[in-house]
Amino acid sequence: MMNEPFWEQAYRDPNADAFSKGPTGDLEEHAALLKPRSRVLDVGCGEGRNSIFLAGQGHIVDAFDISAAGIASAKRRAAEQRLDIRFWLEDLAGFHFLRNYDVILSHGVLHLPEKDVRDEFLRKARANTSPGGLHFVGIFTNRLPATPDMRPFTKSLFDVGELPAQYAGWDIIHHWEHTFHDEHPGGLRHEHASERVIARKPEFRRIRENKRDYMPLLLLADEDERMIERYLDLGDLFALYLGEELAGVSVVTDEGGGVLELQNIAVTECRQRQGWGVQMVKYLLKRYRHKGKTMIVGTGNVPSAVQFYRYCGFQVSYYLHDYFLRNYDHPMYEDGVQLCDKVYLTIELGD
Repeated sequence: MMNEPFWEQAYRDPNADAFSKGPTGDLEEHAALLKPRSRVLDVGCGEGRNSIFLAGQGHIVDAFDISAAGIASAKRRAAEQRLDIRFWLEDLAGFHFLRNYDVILSHGVLHLPEKDVRDEFLRKARANTSPGGLHFVGIFTNRLPATPDMRPFTKSLFDVGELPAQYAGWDIIHHWEHTFHDEHPGGLRHEHASERVIARKPEFRRIRENKRDYMPLLLLADEDERMIERYLDLGDLFALYLGEELAGVSVVTDEGGGVLELQNIAVTECRQRQGWGVQMVKYLLKRYRHKGKTMIVGTGNVPSAVQFYRYCGFQVSYYLHDYFLRNYDHPMYEDGVQLCDKVYLTIELGD
């Protein structure tokens, strides 16, 4: 058909059987990252090769595509393998999330709709992914122009680097940027520029038991173990996990009168200078929003430390020098504990 979209032609072309290729390489190679019985959304599933692969591993799969031919083929193949997958026909622009997912897949789709449609989808996809969840996304970039047969349908080629930038604040496990050759219906061969990411949403867990198990990491930010034990007993402990990897910890105490204090924030050495400290602070500010008036944090008068908190939105409130600390009446500083030149910074939380 002259004006038929290339995807409908492909799924009717007996020489272009995408399913025979098996799952996409990124998913096949990293399928072990998925938790058992993950709930999966396959966006632009085509003939269902990724959906059927994951359902065969015991995952719960929802999948949709704009191609009627693709969905018909996917349903037929799933039935042949006696797999229970919910396939349906839908345009990305009309899709609405009704639940959270552990895994969201999208390969060769998000460069097709208008930019505002795909950016809004990605925003909602991130928001509707469970903590610790994964995204497998592959798109075409504008490093090479769209071919004439695809130009009417390819409305928003990504800039190189734009896809990983969508996952700021997530753990990018893998990132590829490459070109490849593809054959379209009618024997047309083209070279495409592609970019793929596997990204994992961070998970923040509130730790209520066995808090001292986190002492080695807390000691990276505070050398006084007795001090840590005091505010650990009084405060809320949060741990940042990337999958099952512990990446950071933080402790917040309620000082009364609407004042909360960030007592400790520490990131594992292998995860430092990757932005995880900032992500932990953002999480805490969001969690305690409207649960107090002010959050304060005290740190040594070191330019890098002060700059970090100012970057997170804190403002310098006052300085405590050694003279004042010797006379500072606070239970945290009994037994002769002293600090030299400490800076206190604050940020408003709202009423």
